[in-house]
Amino acid sequence: MAAAGALTMIVVGAISPAAALAAISDRWDVFLFFLGLMVIAAIADQSGLLGRLVVAAARAARGRRDLLLIQLAIVAVIVTVTLSNDATVLVLTPLVVDMATRLRVPILPYAYACAYLANTASLAFPISNPANILVLHGAPLSATAFLEMLALPALGASVATIVFLLVAHRRELRGSIELSVAADANGDAGLVAIGIGLIVVAYLVALESSWPVGVVAAVGAASLILLRLARGRLDTARLREDVEWGIFPLLAGLIVVVAAAQSAGLASVVADALRGAAGLGAGGVALIGLGSAALANAMNNLPWALLASAALPVAGVANGRVEGAVLIGIDVGPNFSTVGSLATLLWLLILRRRGVGISSLDYVRESWIPSGLALAAALVLLVLSAPRT
Repeated sequence: MAAAGALTMIVVGAISPAAALAAISDRWDVFLFFLGLMVIAAIADQSGLLGRLVVAAARAARGRRDLLLIQLAIVAVIVTVTLSNDATVLVLTPLVVDMATRLRVPILPYAYACAYLANTASLAFPISNPANILVLHGAPLSATAFLEMLALPALGASVATIVFLLVAHRRELRGSIELSVAADANGDAGLVAIGIGLIVVAYLVALESSWPVGVVAAVGAASLILLRLARGRLDTARLREDVEWGIFPLLAGLIVVVAAAQSAGLASVVADALRGAAGLGAGGVALIGLGSAALANAMNNLPWALLASAALPVAGVANGRVEGAVLIGIDVGPNFSTVGSLATLLWLLILRRRGVGISSLDYVRESWIPSGLALAAALVLLVLSAPRT
């Protein structure tokens, strides 16, 4: 769909072929980042690392359903922060659903934890959501500045989400569970965990030094592939299947469409709106966050991230809180609907493939309260804690 839209923009003359190619090539780092993230997540899955984390969470729950939710939520946060929100949906969610089925506990409270935290916790770290990298392409922030501004809002939003799930599903979470789970005996899990830890450190260094994070992701992915090859444990066919190749034409199409919109003056309109709201103080910051969340749900957070990336430099209102409010809307905001982020759309598809019947309307009915609480918590903490430079 995005590729068709891009082709239409070229055909009608909204953007020239040369300008379209230039816009795509300008984002080469983002393409590398997407590829690296998907490969790293696939290797983590192949190694049994994520399966071990799920089993460890189940054992730490000590037979209690509510503690199991808390433990799995912590795992979801860890996976999101280190591997990205897409990894939480594509890799962790199926493991959680399968475990809930084996333990004969209600699936939805644990599945919702994966969906919500995949987006909410991705606010904590730049590489936790590819949409963050898209925004930072136009409004660069060091790793230190990002963490200082958004780590606390991400924590507050995540805690609000977990508390809501515990309260809303308290009846389903009563009672005990019979633990009958075992971790996959795979010697590579520990080595892969160490490798991912080193990659995260490399991300921090790259962000602090303004180096391309896509290169870090690609080199890190290649290193993990070589590790598995050296130990004779790489399933190349499965790796090819695990990479969502369709994301690349989607991203390229979105880049071209947004570039055409930018040349038509849409970025300037958004920049004017950001500038006007920024002048309203704390209330304006909240308004930016709410508007960003609304746009993420209206057009999906990836095209909105691309448009925000173009608008923020034009707005000229960089003060920490403005960028933070935009990112909160892009990361936390999509939880209101299934179309807000690609991760949520994939989550819904995964559940349906496993026979868990939930419609988009069911999701909205279930999600508007926790999403509102998480968004409010993040914005309040941003206003209270972000630098006002």
